[in-house]
Amino acid sequence: MLDIKEDVSLAEFSTFHVGGAAKFAVAVQTTDDLTEAIAFAAAKKISWRVLGGASNLLVNDDGYKGLIIWYRNKDLVIDAELGFIEVGAGAITAVVAGACARAGLTGFEWAAGVPGQ
Repeated sequence: MLDIKEDVSLAEFSTFHVGGAAKFAVAVQTTDDLTEAIAFAAAKKISWRVLGGASNLLVNDDGYKGLIIWYRNKDLVIDAELGFIEVGAGAITAVVAGACARAGLTGFEWAAGVPGQ
């Protein structure tokens, strides 16, 4: 069962530390959790948004009237032989870029210096 919280300050989670509160917010780890969170929003007839690290996110001072879903999955699977990368939405970009480089995969080096998560 998910721990859905009410009136959660979004400023605490954004790197800019600005903005109002979300009516509801929840952290999820799996696609099953994500499905459950979306079902909650559907039952309440409210909008929802999925966020990773919330870096470089500006939140309106009026907040968000729906459900914010923090997707915390940081899984990283690389198959260098196939050139396949699967990354959870909560993974930090610089970590992914470094892992790709160590696996000999090119094309994502530019992301190593991008600020944020």
